[in-house]
Amino acid sequence: MKKEIFITTLFAFCCLIHAHAQTEKGSTLIGGSINFNNNQLNGTDHIKSGTVQLKIGHAFTPNMLWGVQGGYLFGDKANNTSPGHSGFSAGVFNRVYKPLSNAFHLFGESAAGYSHLSSRISAASDKRSMYDAVSLGFTPGLSYSVLDWARIELMLPNIFSVNYTQNHTGPGTTEKTFAARTTIGRDALHTLGLGFSVVF
Repeated sequence: MKKEIFITTLFAFCCLIHAHAQTEKGSTLIGGSINFNNNQLNGTDHIKSGTVQLKIGHAFTPNMLWGVQGGYLFGDKANNTSPGHSGFSAGVFNRVYKPLSNAFHLFGESAAGYSHLSSRISAASDKRSMYDAVSLGFTPGLSYSVLDWARIELMLPNIFSVNYTQNHTGPGTTEKTFAARTTIGRDALHTLGLGFSVVF
């Protein structure tokens, strides 16, 4: 019985793999997403942050898109008197789809961009800290076609990333940092993204 179930499941999976629905050459994608991060700093302190992002891309070859994107960044530190931060991001991206069936697609998205954040140093001060970053990142995801032209997406934003940052905390005071990081492991569940796109 178990063998029959296994063979049936394997056959169904193979049928899905070969029932390719492509993102055709010449297609245009317009979409948006919202990403949340919840990073624990210590036992009582953690940072909640997120991004609202819009993008537009074009398929110059089947199942491969190139485009531009921009976003609004926001965040807050819980159990701390420091105010939250906000800013913007802009960049370019390349997305490659792997069709699994007529409805489901795996995708991998590489992106390069610039981001700027601003926050007050403390709630009692008007002095601001400025944060500038140039980054490279990779985001895997799963896309589901609810209609021929409409898709919803679940993703793990920037599961791999490389960043060069400059943190300006005052006149003549700048901290420069270069870092590579990954959210694989327990941090992956604290970083999720939900998106929606139309393809025409």
